[in-house]
Parts: sequence; structure tokens; C-alpha cells
Amino acid sequence: MALLLVLGSCTDGGSQSGESNWRTGSEGIKMNFVSNSPPAEVLNGQEVNVIVEYTNKGAQDLYNAFFYLTGYDSTILPFTMTDSPSLPLYGKSAFNPDGSYSDFVGWRATANPPSDVDSLQQDILVTACYSYSTIANPEICIDPKKYEYTDTASCSFDVRNLGSSQGGPIAVSAVKSKTTSDKIILEIHFENKGGGISFTQGLDNCHVNLEIKNSNTFNVQSVSLSGGRSFICKPGNPIRLTNGKGFIICEMPISGNSYYVSPLMIHLQYNYRQSISKQITVVNIG
Repeated sequence: MALLLVLGSCTDGGSQSGESNWRTGSEGIKMNFVSNSPPAEVLNGQEVNVIVEYTNKGAQDLYNAFFYLTGYDSTILPFTMTDSPSLPLYGKSAFNPDGSYSDFVGWRATANPPSDVDSLQQDILVTACYSYSTIANPEICIDPKKYEYTDTASCSFDVRNLGSSQGGPIAVSAVKSKTTSDKIILEIHFENKGGGISFTQGLDNCHVNLEIKNSNTFNVQSVSLSGGRSFICKPGNPIRLTNGKGFIICEMPISGNSYYVSPLMIHLQYNYRQSISKQITVVNIG
């Protein structure tokens, strides 16, 4: 009997830790250059490999992503892609709180510096463009009599269990709530906590074709309570971030005579661009 109790407590504890707090962090795709790929120095006629290891560290499954290699002179380093991205790449879940396994994308070239140059430096810039989303699920207290002079039971909180990030680079950073007898008003704040740029135009060639009017923007897909009750929010999509931050105001009619707690779902949709870089030296030994 004692052994069964111990085993039961271990199983329950593991289940709870796996199911709670997995929708956290501010990363989507995480990229790193594989060691010595590219090397710090390359000689003329030598083969150069650029290999990038990438993982999905957010809470959204990744189905659409492009990787671009730029920053170099293509007559000196005529790169061609050798390893394409493998998708889908699944994100965090209650059963996989760490995100995806690693995958790789790569390019190869043979160094061909000008004959009259002893050495020169080249930038190796890898840019990832991908579709992503953020889902925040805090709990909200709805109390139609909160501001009335009556002695009724009430919540000890307005919004709880939001967290500072929700498993994506664009995060819901704060939710402020006000309730009257006939409606609830939310002030929802957002922040870009990743190292890249969110945007709402197409993914293709976003490393060179991203327009200013579409950069630092995202869409609010929905703000709703249980039962599919939706808020009406202003301003409309796309939402623009200024200095990495933005907010919207949402309203919904309510009725009732006592407080209740309801799950709030905030669903954001966006494309995201981020880059890593390394400088190499091409040496002409001729």
C-alpha cells in the first residue's frame, strides 16, 4: 500500500508539472550557427559550408517558414542551398514543454576572391521568416456590482495567471479590467519580446521586401470569454507596435447580479522575421 501511494504521488506530480506553465517564453524559432560552419577564415578555392541549427521553442506548431542567406558578394562566395527546412516543426505542448528537436538548413560555396586582393571580410547573414501566433489564457473576474455601494461577495482579483509571456515573441504583457453593471471593458497591452520584427504582409522575400507600413504590426484574431462570447476591440487590425509596444480597448455587454470567474482567450496572429550573423575572412593565398 505504501509503495502504491508513492508511485501515485510521483505520477500525479509529473503530470501536473507537464501540464502547467508550458505556454511560456518569448521565442519562436531559435537559430545558431553550427560550430565552424562557417569558419572564421577561408582560403581561395576552399569549400565553405554555412549550417544553421534551428528549433521551435514557442507554443505554436510551425508550418510555414523561409530561410535566406545574404550579406556576402555572390561573385566571391556563390552559395547554393544544400539543406532545405523540414516542416512541420512542432512547438511546446503539455506533453513536450521544451519545444521541438533540432533541424538544420545549409548552404555551400567555393571561395573565389579577386586575384588582386590579399584578403577581405564577408558578412554571413541568415534570416528566418515564419508565421506564428500567441495565445494568452488568463482568468478574469466579472463583477457587475463592483462599483456599487452594496455588501456583496466579490473577487479578490481582476485578472490573474496571465504570465509575462505566452510562448511566442509577441506577448500579451498586461490586461486591465473595469466592470460596470452592463458591460466589461478591457485594456490589453502587447509587447514584442523577441529579437526580430513582426509584420502582416506575405512571408516570401521578407528579408528584402518588407514594407515600412507593414512592419511592427500584428493581428488580433479574437478576444473572447467561455462559450464563444466575443469582445469588440478598437483599433482594428492590423495593430501597430510603437517602440515595441501597443494596446487595444475591448468591450462586451454583461448582465447578472453576482460575480463570476471566466477564462479569457486572447489570440494573436503574425509573421515574424529574425536574423543571426557572422563575419568571415576570405584569404587569397595566390
